[in-house]
Amino acid sequence: MAEIIIELEELQGKLERLSKALENKTPLLRRIANTLQNVTEESFDKQASPFGEKWKDNAPSTKRKKRGNKILIQSGLLSQSFTQKVTGSSAQVGTNKAYAAIHQFGGKAGRGKKVSIPARPFMPINKNGEIPKDLGERLEGEVVDYLKKVLR
Repeated sequence: MAEIIIELEELQGKLERLSKALENKTPLLRRIANTLQNVTEESFDKQASPFGEKWKDNAPSTKRKKRGNKILIQSGLLSQSFTQKVTGSSAQVGTNKAYAAIHQFGGKAGRGKKVSIPARPFMPINKNGEIPKDLGERLEGEVVDYLKKVLR
C-alpha cells in the first residue's frame, strides 16, 4: 500500500506561503491580463471571435485588397490599442478607441446611421457575460500553475 506522508510543519509552511502569495494577487492578475489581451489580439489574426465565430465582411473586395485582405485591419490602430489594467483584485483589458464598441456589438454607424456594421466580437466575453470554455480552462490553468510555483 502506498502512503503519502506530509509533515505538519511542511504543510503549515506551504499554507503560510500560499496565504502570503494571495495577499498580493498582482503577479497572478498580470498573468490573467496577459492571457486576456492575447486572446483579444488573436481574434484579429484569426478573423474570428474568441468563441470561434468567423467575422462577417461588409467592405467591397477592392477596398479589402488595399489593406491586406483582413477585416478590421485598415490602419492597425484598433488591433494594437489594447491595454491592461491590474488592480489589487481585478485584471482588465480594454481599448480607448471609441469605434471599438460598434465593431464588437455591431449596429448602425456613419452619417445618419445609414451604414450597417456587423458584429465582429474580439473581446472574450459575450452579451451574457460568459467567456469561451477553452479560455476558462486556460485561466484556471494559469491559477493552478501560479499556485504550484508558490508552493514549491
